[in-house]
Amino acid sequence: QLCPPGEWLRILVDAVEPGQKKRINFTFDGKLPCPHRSGKSNSVKVFFEEKGIAQHFRTKDSGIVFDEEKQLRDARRIFRFSHGEETKQHLEILSKQRQLQSNDYERFSISTRYEACLTIDLVAKCPQECAKLVGMLLMHYGQLRSYSEGAKPEILEVSKPGLFVKFNTWYSKRIVGENLITIVVAEAIFVKRVKKAQCQHVHICNNIQTEFELTGNKILDTLRQVFKHEKFRGKQQEAIESVINGHNTLLIMPTGCGKTVCYAVPAVMENKVAVVVFPLLALLLDQAERLRRKGMNVCYLMTDMEEEERENVIHKLNCNPPEYNFFFVTPETVLTPVVLTLLQSL
Repeated sequence: QLCPPGEWLRILVDAVEPGQKKRINFTFDGKLPCPHRSGKSNSVKVFFEEKGIAQHFRTKDSGIVFDEEKQLRDARRIFRFSHGEETKQHLEILSKQRQLQSNDYERFSISTRYEACLTIDLVAKCPQECAKLVGMLLMHYGQLRSYSEGAKPEILEVSKPGLFVKFNTWYSKRIVGENLITIVVAEAIFVKRVKKAQCQHVHICNNIQTEFELTGNKILDTLRQVFKHEKFRGKQQEAIESVINGHNTLLIMPTGCGKTVCYAVPAVMENKVAVVVFPLLALLLDQAERLRRKGMNVCYLMTDMEEEERENVIHKLNCNPPEYNFFFVTPETVLTPVVLTLLQSL
């Protein structure tokens, strides 16, 4: 799904006009429009090589003073806007075709900060595909910045009933074989699902406490009630007991062997907050969703969260007792002054 702009446009052509080989976007011609003539009309019909614009002015618009830097800047601006407008039209056509052709797609609403496409509705398979398609659109408008240069991202908000996802987007140039291609990078920074488990901040450990008193085996009962497992595997129980007893504990386990249980069970039993640092944002979001499906209260802080969201999380973590069992962060976030101060207060 990581396609250069030209490849995405070929996908749009195949979807809109199957079997047609004609090019739909003039970006392949490497030319610019006449800024004077194009400014008088909404349609762009005449294009020149960059050096040809000066000759055009001398022969066709001799009454206008030619400022090469200004005229080329205006020409590129008109070109980018026309490029984006054409791409937007074909994205809309693609959505209509998808809606008729398959039930595998859903309708999403995407919001941007760019005036020409503040809100656009697309039919896609998932929020990330929406973010990449609209990221391509912003790139054609000239609004997307470079990922490799550490530039600020363009923020997209993708939503449908019951789901809201915020993305950071950039463009990136990569070498594939002998070709240099441009792709859209879309990173999810905030996910909100409207589910009962998320809307109500219930202390799951309080619900399980009755069972602890009945069985007398708090560790095993937490495993069975919350995670639906009958028994522990490997060194899980030994690690959990070490944590509960207040010992510094190093546990090295392969992927899929149950590390989550080792930090989740003590947090639920003790009704305290487990701070978990994830190396990747995608892993963090996936794990947050898994624990929420089990009825546990999970929060996380991202560097690009809105101030209102950030204050809400910090407030609930500072409650006594905290309203969350798990606080997820990335290596970049955990070193920020806000998070370091918060960790000292927990």
